[in-house]
Amino acid sequence: FFFVSLMSCSIVVPLEEATDRPSLAKSTATEVEGESRLQQELKAISVQQLYHWSATAFLLLVVQAVSDALHHKFREFPSLSEWCVIFLLLYPLASVVAVHYSAWVRPYAAYLLGMGSLLLTLQVIWHWDRHVIQFKEGVLQDQPFLTGTNAHNGEAPRDRETYGSLYGLAFGSSGLDFLDTATLFVVMFQNCVQSTFLCRLGVRITGAISICQGLLFIGWPLVSQDIYSSWICRIVATGVWTAHLIHSSHMFEAALKKTIRLSEELQHAFERDLKNQKDGAKADSVLNHILKNNMADAINCIEIWCARNKGADGEQLSKASDILFRGMWWCKLREAMLSMVAGRYETVLSATDVRQWAQEFVRGRTVALECPTEVVKMDATACSVVLDNAMTNATRHGCPHDPQVKLAVEVVDQGTDGESACSEDKPCGRPVVLRFEVSNRANAKRPPLKAPWTSDGPSNALANESSRPTLSDGLGLQHISMVVNLCGMKARLWQHECRVFFELRLNTQIAVGARLESTEVVKMTRPVPMDLNILCLDDSPVARQSLQYMLPAHIPGATVATFGKNLEEVHEFKKAALTDGD
Repeated sequence: FFFVSLMSCSIVVPLEEATDRPSLAKSTATEVEGESRLQQELKAISVQQLYHWSATAFLLLVVQAVSDALHHKFREFPSLSEWCVIFLLLYPLASVVAVHYSAWVRPYAAYLLGMGSLLLTLQVIWHWDRHVIQFKEGVLQDQPFLTGTNAHNGEAPRDRETYGSLYGLAFGSSGLDFLDTATLFVVMFQNCVQSTFLCRLGVRITGAISICQGLLFIGWPLVSQDIYSSWICRIVATGVWTAHLIHSSHMFEAALKKTIRLSEELQHAFERDLKNQKDGAKADSVLNHILKNNMADAINCIEIWCARNKGADGEQLSKASDILFRGMWWCKLREAMLSMVAGRYETVLSATDVRQWAQEFVRGRTVALECPTEVVKMDATACSVVLDNAMTNATRHGCPHDPQVKLAVEVVDQGTDGESACSEDKPCGRPVVLRFEVSNRANAKRPPLKAPWTSDGPSNALANESSRPTLSDGLGLQHISMVVNLCGMKARLWQHECRVFFELRLNTQIAVGARLESTEVVKMTRPVPMDLNILCLDDSPVARQSLQYMLPAHIPGATVATFGKNLEEVHEFKKAALTDGD
């Protein structure tokens, strides 16, 4: 019973280990040929158990074959049970090979394991029965008195016969009967070692195989040459182990069902949250588009008012128009910001007129601008995100009365110290360094920066800096560090005397194409032909009104017709474009 209890403990394994396989990690296991999720999982588990059982059975059989060979020292021809051991060694090997290389055999791994376990139980019982019979025959020839129970000196108690009868049914009534009982426990121990894997095959297979094994243990004395007397021990021990196997299989299957149910509920919750997230992102994209269109309409309204009332003071309205323009710019950068935060952003270099880009960037800001007229390859989106954070920090955290914010852009040759690359004979595609410097007047009420900050160091290097404002959480520099490191650029922040400097630097090259020679606007006598018939299609009433008012003011004699109020006007626009449009 000690061995049976010891082996029963090995069945209780953590459910996470038993179910930790890729099939449970799948989101939704598709049912194949009407099979339930539980059946699929049990089949997947049975393959693993077959591998483990094959290794255990192979080891037991090898030890048994070696011990038999050492017993007769190769001086006798192997008996029939020894030949069965040799042939039975092929069963676990063939099962592993068949299951591993044949997808058709894999669903039947549980049946292969059950049949192999039953054959191994039969072989172990038969093998030990033969050895015990040979041992007992040899002992009885030398010591015949072991066949009966020795008499004790003195008077026996009154219940001696009753006690002897119960004890004899449990363990035997002679010394050789005790040998049979000990052999029974040895055989049961080996059977427990190899039949432990049955508890993970499902209740039906475990119950059928374990009951057959129990019947073999109980009924073997009926076909054996010897007569066994320890019936109580044989029946009770076998029954306890069989009941324990079936109970463990039931508990394992119940726990597996619960795990599958919880995993499916978790998967459904994940899919539901993912769908909600996608729907939210789609709705957010639609709202972003609507917001951009509304800001565009607001800009058009302001521009129409300013154009009609040139004598009025429209400075604040013009500033509001610039702010709306920046808001439209950020709406356009929304998708890029999402990619940056998720770490999926890929740098896209395009030929960009640095001066034109810088003028649009500082639009609506009180910023001094110094920028050459160069066309270089740069990622305008990433530079906009970084410099907007730097410009916002300079305006908000600088001198509250007069921050004196300035943006200076330089294009210098790589490997030179400050030498400008803007030369007349500069070839296209020449490697250069594009340098942006944002400077502002420091706030005199705050202590200066103790040490410079660089993007190569920690993103929160100034988290505890005493010069940082109380209401500032340092997220600006963290965002800058994220984008700069993602796009292969360099950034640094430092203070010199009363001014704070932020520098963004990236290696690039001059774009292939003609370089703009001058920043001076050349007025042409006739920039466009006169008396044009212009047709415009737009779904925004404000945009149509703006186009109809602005285009004739800039193009003398132009006739402007707008369409897009409804679907009928779209068809009219197509017809007019084919016949009347210039």
